[in-house]
Amino acid sequence: MVIKQIIYSIILLLFVFIPLYGQEIDETNWKSNPKIKKIRSIYKEIQDDLDKDKYEKQSLSCSWGDQSPGISGDIYKNQNGTIRYYEIMSGSGPSFIEGKYYYSSKGNLRFSFFQLGAIYGTEKEKRVYFDENGKHLYTYLKPKGVVWKGGLPENIINPLDEYACLSYDNRLKLKAKIQEIKQICDKIDTTINTGVYKKHSKVCATGDGSREVFGLIYIDKNGIVRKYGLDGGTGDSSGEANYYYSKKGILRFSFIRLGYYNGTDEKTRTFFDKHGHFLFSETRLVGPGCACGFAFDGENPLEDFNGLCEGYEE
Repeated sequence: MVIKQIIYSIILLLFVFIPLYGQEIDETNWKSNPKIKKIRSIYKEIQDDLDKDKYEKQSLSCSWGDQSPGISGDIYKNQNGTIRYYEIMSGSGPSFIEGKYYYSSKGNLRFSFFQLGAIYGTEKEKRVYFDENGKHLYTYLKPKGVVWKGGLPENIINPLDEYACLSYDNRLKLKAKIQEIKQICDKIDTTINTGVYKKHSKVCATGDGSREVFGLIYIDKNGIVRKYGLDGGTGDSSGEANYYYSKKGILRFSFIRLGYYNGTDEKTRTFFDKHGHFLFSETRLVGPGCACGFAFDGENPLEDFNGLCEGYEE
């Protein structure tokens, strides 16, 4: 008799639960839907781990030359290297937009949450839920019916994608320019491998060996610097930098990587238009950061190379 009651209870639960789990999610049932509840449990798990500092943190910051606000964010990975949480913010003064992305233990996006604030007290919220495969389940808006234009994307598959900031706010024109600059840099590196450019190098170090720098410059047949590289460090820091120039000698791209004994690993990519004006910059930082770097700003590379060893010994 007891067994029959148990079986009857299980069947009854299945009749109640299965339709609820499979029903379409809408504004009347989304809070009680089992799929949403499962996502909430993942959200709570991640928040608890964040509170306990269980994740490795990597920072991201981006800025562009059109005077619009930049973006800053943090990526959190578990001990297996899987991204579990990503938060980003953009804004200036009283206006801001903030996005938070929560990922499963397999790295699939399950939930994203957005807050928007504007002058005169305007506040908006958006919550977006995804199934175990990253497919959209439901979007909740507050206030109801609000229209979101531009801003942050609902679904960021991989925050570690190179130049991820270019996907924000539909910056397609800027992305095209970035791709063009990358092609220029690739062509310069390919030409370097052919031996067409004249190569000059210098190694400079202090007398006690505590500080050193290595410079490498490539000059085309017209006497124009096409690439300038620096590599150096001290006892507790290291760095490398590469600068790429157009046929007219105008800076188009720079890549700088810095390391420090405290675990800092910082990479910055900066792009410039055909006139040398700043277009876009992205910095990714692991660790606490450091007050280290190269004094060279990318202008007059030949002059910098010629005076590289001032204060050192060649």
